[in-house]
Amino acid sequence: MRKCGASASATWFLRVLLALLVIVNLGCKPHARAVAKAPDVPAPVIRVKVSHDELKPESYDSKSSVIVFAGLKIPVEVSQKNSGGQLKLSFLSYDQELSSEEYVYSKNEFGLATVDEEQFNPPIPLLRFPFTTGDTWKWKGTIKEGTANRPATAEIHPTMDRAVFDGQPQDAVKSAVILKIDGGTPRPSSRENDFWFVNGHGPVKRTIGQGSSRNPPVPDKGKA
Repeated sequence: MRKCGASASATWFLRVLLALLVIVNLGCKPHARAVAKAPDVPAPVIRVKVSHDELKPESYDSKSSVIVFAGLKIPVEVSQKNSGGQLKLSFLSYDQELSSEEYVYSKNEFGLATVDEEQFNPPIPLLRFPFTTGDTWKWKGTIKEGTANRPATAEIHPTMDRAVFDGQPQDAVKSAVILKIDGGTPRPSSRENDFWFVNGHGPVKRTIGQGSSRNPPVPDKGKA
C-alpha cells in the first residue's frame, strides 16, 4: 500500500511540475516586437531650369491624337494654325471638330486662351520663361463659357514628369493648373487642368478636370 501511495504522489507531483513548466513556457513566450512605421517622406522635387529655346512649347507637330470623353477614346486628326504668337489646335473626326485649344505665346510666356467652350481672360500662363521646375505662380481673371462670365483664380505648378510621345516614354514638363471658379456660392468650385510638354513638340497631352482629356498623339503609320 505504501508503494501505491508513493507512486500516486510521484505521479501527482510530475503532473504539477509539467503544468508549471507549461505555464512558465507560455509566460516567457516573447512578444511580437512592434515595428515602427516609417514617417511619410514626400518625394523630392526635381528642380530643372527650363528655357524657351529648349522647350519650344509652340512647336506642336503631331498629325493625330486621341480625345477622351467619359472614357470613350476617339482617334482624331489635328489641324493647326500657328502664326503671330497664336497657336490654334483643332481636333477633327470625319471633318467635324470635336475639341479645340488656343494658346498665345512669346519668348517669355506660353498661355492658355481657350479650351473647347471656355475662354480665359487674360490667358492662363502655363509656362513663364525661364523657370525652374518646382516654381509656382498665380493667375487671376475670368472664365467665359457661353454668356456666363465668372471670376476665377489659379495656381500654376510646373514639374518634371514623363509622357508617352511617338510610342516612347519621354521626359516632359507638366504644368498643373489648380483652378478656383467663383460661381456665386460661398465656396468656389475647384478643379485641376494639366498640360504636358515634350521638348520641341509642344503640348502633347492635356486633361481638363475629370471631364475630358487629350492623349499623346498616335505614332504615324509611315514611321518604322
